[in-house]
Amino acid sequence: MSNPRFPSRPAAGVLAGLACVAALSGCSFVTPTEPAGQRRAPEGLAAASARPDAGLDARDLFGNQGVVDLSLDRLTVVTGITRARIVPKGQEPGPWVEVTFTIERQVVGLATPAFGGPTYVRERVRHIEGTNPMTHQDLWRQDRSGLYLYQPDSDAAALPRLRVASAARAISGPAATPEQALAYARAAEDVAAKRGALLLGPPGGALSSEITFLRYPLHRGASWDGRVGFNVWTVEEVEWLALPAGRMRAARMRIELPGQFGPNDRALTWWDAPGEVKREFHLFGTATDEQGNEIGEFETLESFELTAYGPAPSI
Repeated sequence: MSNPRFPSRPAAGVLAGLACVAALSGCSFVTPTEPAGQRRAPEGLAAASARPDAGLDARDLFGNQGVVDLSLDRLTVVTGITRARIVPKGQEPGPWVEVTFTIERQVVGLATPAFGGPTYVRERVRHIEGTNPMTHQDLWRQDRSGLYLYQPDSDAAALPRLRVASAARAISGPAATPEQALAYARAAEDVAAKRGALLLGPPGGALSSEITFLRYPLHRGASWDGRVGFNVWTVEEVEWLALPAGRMRAARMRIELPGQFGPNDRALTWWDAPGEVKREFHLFGTATDEQGNEIGEFETLESFELTAYGPAPSI
């Protein structure tokens, strides 16, 4: 696998909020001390060889048994693009408005929630987009059963809703009336809420403060709830990808939001040892006027690919 230099490529755009995952908030952490120079192996690696893979066809199995690399100093970089446009009912779609982005993820240590519980791998996440990079932390736990994200917020109403109203008004164009622009702004917020629900959402995984990302072993046809009754992950295929960071055998998964997805919504994500190595989200929001009449749709396309993977460069 090649290991290109790690890029930092900020880009301008009016849809900066659409490409960012909201940071965990409202928590304090106690970080254990790690011996200098000691590099931790990916959690669950030793136990993975004992997982119940018997009876599965070799072509259905995920090559590295689904264990994500959480070793200290591991750095991944993805680069992608988010596109958005309005589709007025009975008319030609408007032009696409695009913004490029880069997301860097580095494992920087361990952390334990202040109120107690298991120790998590702490990952620093940096979104580079426009002139205002955003940084937050993700806390991961991995064992032979799966990969879990710590998220203590138990209030479904507190889901991050990315505020893109002003961008939606700009996309709707000068010909739109204020009422039409507001309708598309509401549709854009619905799309943002769907996007947040795909990868975050209320907790309720293996532990009450966690979200289930992956359930091991990964194999074709495997399915699980990220959170029961909220989002559903299904492994569609195990396939080779030619990515900027190298050739990888990744598990392609479909994520669905029962009761929220429309007939054209689609979310695909590919995972391998570096974590999420590719993404394709195609989401729609219905724009309605004050009387509830549909006037069009707000459409978004989001995609990225892994461009770099390896230990963090020495400074």
